[in-house]
Amino acid sequence: MSIRSLLSSLVLILSSSVLSVALFCAVHPESLLYITTRYLGGSFGDGGLYVWLTSIFVHSPVEALRFETNALYPYPLTRAWSDSFILPGALVLLLTKVGISFQLAYNTTLLTALGLNGGTSALLGRRIGLSPWTAILAGVLVANSPFLISNLGHPQLLFFFWIPLAWALVLPSDKESIPSKTRWFLSGIAVTGAFYCAVYYAIFACLGLGLIWFRQLCATPKPLFRALSLPFYTVMGALPILYAAPFYLSIQNYFGERRMYEAAHFAAQGISYLSYSPLHAFFNNSAALSHSEAHLSAGYSLLLIALLFAAYSVIRNRSIVGGLLLITIAVLVASPAVQSLKEHGAMMLSSGGWLSIGLIVCAIMAHRSSLATLVGIAVIFFVFSLGPGQTAAHHSTPYAPLTVLYHYIPGLSAIRAVGRMGVVPILVTTLVGMLAVQSFWMKAHQSRSRYRAKFILIIPAIFLIDLCAIRFIPIDAPPKTPEAFKSIATLSPQTTRSVVIPFSPKSSGELAPEWNRFAMLSTQYALWNKNNPHATIVNGYSGQRSKIQKTLSENLAQFPDEKSFAVLGTLCGIDSIIVVPSMYTSWNQAEFVEQLELFKDTYADYKVYKDGSILISLKPLIVSIPPNKTTHIFTPRDKTSELTLQSNNHTSCPVTIRSIGLDSQRKTKILQTNQYQVANPQRVRSLAPNSLSAGAPHVLALSTDDCTVEVSCSILSM
Repeated sequence: MSIRSLLSSLVLILSSSVLSVALFCAVHPESLLYITTRYLGGSFGDGGLYVWLTSIFVHSPVEALRFETNALYPYPLTRAWSDSFILPGALVLLLTKVGISFQLAYNTTLLTALGLNGGTSALLGRRIGLSPWTAILAGVLVANSPFLISNLGHPQLLFFFWIPLAWALVLPSDKESIPSKTRWFLSGIAVTGAFYCAVYYAIFACLGLGLIWFRQLCATPKPLFRALSLPFYTVMGALPILYAAPFYLSIQNYFGERRMYEAAHFAAQGISYLSYSPLHAFFNNSAALSHSEAHLSAGYSLLLIALLFAAYSVIRNRSIVGGLLLITIAVLVASPAVQSLKEHGAMMLSSGGWLSIGLIVCAIMAHRSSLATLVGIAVIFFVFSLGPGQTAAHHSTPYAPLTVLYHYIPGLSAIRAVGRMGVVPILVTTLVGMLAVQSFWMKAHQSRSRYRAKFILIIPAIFLIDLCAIRFIPIDAPPKTPEAFKSIATLSPQTTRSVVIPFSPKSSGELAPEWNRFAMLSTQYALWNKNNPHATIVNGYSGQRSKIQKTLSENLAQFPDEKSFAVLGTLCGIDSIIVVPSMYTSWNQAEFVEQLELFKDTYADYKVYKDGSILISLKPLIVSIPPNKTTHIFTPRDKTSELTLQSNNHTSCPVTIRSIGLDSQRKTKILQTNQYQVANPQRVRSLAPNSLSAGAPHVLALSTDDCTVEVSCSILSM
């Protein structure tokens, strides 16, 4: 790449980025009004999760790079439970080091990502033949697309720009030879960048790079060796991912791969591409066509122009393959209407998906153009976004493309929200729509029809009006930190381990906790605790759901009661409880305190603060192990735990303590066994075995034969 070409690309990226941010701020002036006091994307739910991940990186980058957090005790590697968000955190850290406030640094980082979405999309548009000005406008449209803007509450989705950047680096224009090895290496760097922002996007980028490489093999029969070696350079550029890979693989080994039912639940339908967010000013009713993870309309006007241009191109070129592809996609879009056909409808959907993939491969091999390659990538992402398909009985369709390829394409089995793959069809639809406007305008200009040319120039304005109609964006600051959270850091110079109540909104009689509300509570608690250097909490949230979260959700609903203290005793080292009345749907402090005092043997003291929050300092909690039953104690894997055992009737009682883990099939595996004869209080220490999975806490299974034993667990400071 020449210096001149590099400079023109940088000017293109900068121009589109600045205009993208300027348009966003013009449509949403509150993003500037509150830029120093609130969080773009919000601080609740998923938005709060990424504010928390960023803030703890700023507070302790060393811990963050070890993939540890101060939540989800006693589980390790908790930063690897979701997107690590390390690169955004690093940028925010750099900005705070030069004196910028955390809120301003965080919001600036998100706005930068939003701008780069436009800049890199414009760069990709240039690769398929858009003029500089048309490419800039296309980038602005992508950056302000309804999907990205309505998902500001999922801040990681804003870091989409790595995908068009990776593809633009290696997608040759029709007049260009094979891109250099350096550009393929840089595409690997872009994959690395995506990985450390949003893991999904790294997988998406790799899928597209694979298809571009396939295009190179088709277009360049010689020298074949050079074409075959190109992925090697991408892999070399992506080597920094190896640093984080062990953490993620360890967590995957513990929790297991995503299941097909998850992909089916989050999948899009063809009609999802006609669905706007409920936040849209004009077409908010279309949100009922899909679910919140798959409002994938690129804009009705854009979609219409792109489809008309595609149909016109097919007719003009008399392309049988293109015509069949349009018909097949139309069938897939109408797929919800045939769900009632059960197996026959499912077979139709599977066949349509495979036919679309086959046709697009034929088109790439026949045309070998950059546009055909990009459209091919979009079609394959469209098919995958439909998930594994479902019959009327809600079973995955066994022959759907995603079902068949789920365990064969690296990374595909890690994707739960497959509907998000629709962001690629949105990108390509926008670029093709602007290519259509450019083509129509050029023909009108050549025909010297001044009025027709001016009319065509109105079309991008219609695109902008359509896309900029999101009437609300989440931008808020977390509520004031309760006094109990502030004071817990002063309890001890050593680490404190707390659980925050209410743990989940589950009430008595419900079959399962309300996970959406649980996410809101847990991320709020994590944010409140972010500045406590020696405080860890059991609460926390990510896409993974641990056994402890489920157990506590079921047993803490009526806290304080005997069952809740018993289950808390199975978490080794818990020394305090924080109660936040404002998070209860109904609260009676006098009744709560009266009930709490019934269990005065379990705590040292409690304090009620002016804001109503309560801090309960616990004594070592005692758990009874009944005869012929097994009780599990959860301890950190990197700490030495001490168990105090005592026979309930003060006679000798045999106790078996097993250290358990998971084998390669995720089945319980006994790692070591120790037996004790217990009468008087006896203390035993337990070290986590070396064979324990790095992603797992240390779990001890205690059992007795024909007597009852009481046990308490504490963490030794060693």
